[in-house]
Amino acid sequence: TSKLIDPSAYVEFVEQVRPLVEPFAGTYLVRGAGREVATGPLGFSQFLDMESDRRLFTSDEYGSLKKLRRSCSRGDIVIVKIV
Repeated sequence: TSKLIDPSAYVEFVEQVRPLVEPFAGTYLVRGAGREVATGPLGFSQFLDMESDRRLFTSDEYGSLKKLRRSCSRGDIVIVKIV
């Protein structure tokens, strides 16, 4: 479950995090829009493998965006292996 706290800051976060995903072999599949029922910002991204996903979320580049993400939304990042 996610909760949007500051919509304008969340837009800023999305604009800054999107370019980081591609160099880590990832792509966004869904990012918060075009849904009927939701409780907050919701995004799905796909990576080449789980290690690429982990590298993004532990990178220095993403580290600088963590504070911004936490200021505008509440929720967990979940890494799932698709079988």
